[in-house]
Amino acid sequence: MPSFPCPSPYVWTEDFRTFYNNVDNEHKGLFRATFSVSAFPNSRRALAILQQVMAQHFCNEENMMLSCQYEGFPPHKAAHTEFLGRLNGLVAPVAQSDIDYCKQWLVDHIKTIDFSYRGRL
Repeated sequence: MPSFPCPSPYVWTEDFRTFYNNVDNEHKGLFRATFSVSAFPNSRRALAILQQVMAQHFCNEENMMLSCQYEGFPPHKAAHTEFLGRLNGLVAPVAQSDIDYCKQWLVDHIKTIDFSYRGRL
């Protein structure tokens, strides 16, 4: 997967738009939750919120794909499952390398895998 620059500060910007308001709003929440873990790596609550909002977003996005019979569903679902497994394995305090991985994964995932479904759901 190509690697894109992470925004600084780590916030959702217009160049992450999928043009689905519900998905874009959820992505904004994922950026906020990831930033919170970055700002408070010792916080079990911040980590739990990130894990929760990520799992809920993946579920919502996957349901959209299934309802439209999106042909890219299997690899997209696999990417979600792999990332969620890694995310759910984290414990506070979260290591900086894990925070950096999560930040970069979200940026790259949206700009490559999510962008591939724009206009198709």
